[in-house]
Amino acid sequence: MSLTAAECSATLWDAIVVGTGMGGATTGYELARQGWRVLFIEKGPFLHGGFAAAPPGISQAVVAPAAKPEREQPDSIAAGLLAQGRWPHRVRARTNFGTLNFRVPTGCVSGGSSAFYAAALERFAPVDFSPRKNFSDAVDSTLPERWPISYQELAPFYTRAEQLFRVRGTPDPLYPGEAAELLEPPGLSPRDEQ
Repeated sequence: MSLTAAECSATLWDAIVVGTGMGGATTGYELARQGWRVLFIEKGPFLHGGFAAAPPGISQAVVAPAAKPEREQPDSIAAGLLAQGRWPHRVRARTNFGTLNFRVPTGCVSGGSSAFYAAALERFAPVDFSPRKNFSDAVDSTLPERWPISYQELAPFYTRAEQLFRVRGTPDPLYPGEAAELLEPPGLSPRDEQ
């Protein structure tokens, strides 16, 4: 279905997901598959232009962005970045080198930053959940001792996401942890075989 911005505002949604990156898109998609009325809000463009058809049984609302008044138009660099699916605004951060104002390589597009990494879906390793232990010499860092959850608590959700996205591949030979049960990867293209 196609809704206007006013109709979206007047609709009672079960969930509103801000950002269609890997986390938001996955969460909203799973809720929609369970029958929830989900509204996705995305600042950036649809990744491949146009709009994808919603899966069977899931309605789709498409709202064209309203034109901004001339005085609110972003600068040409920011507008160009947004058109490419990149975050258009600078980020201000305090570092050991002082305060920096820079552009981050973050996606602002359906798929979020995963669009920059060929939609790779990699699990964090168990050691990643205790970052301070791995970088004990970084005394001026804000690294936490550990995450508030463990790898073991997150592992079932990794498995569900891999099933949901029909992830294909083979175990990472450099990762000594438990191997994910992935679907068989497709064969190499003639170019890749060479």
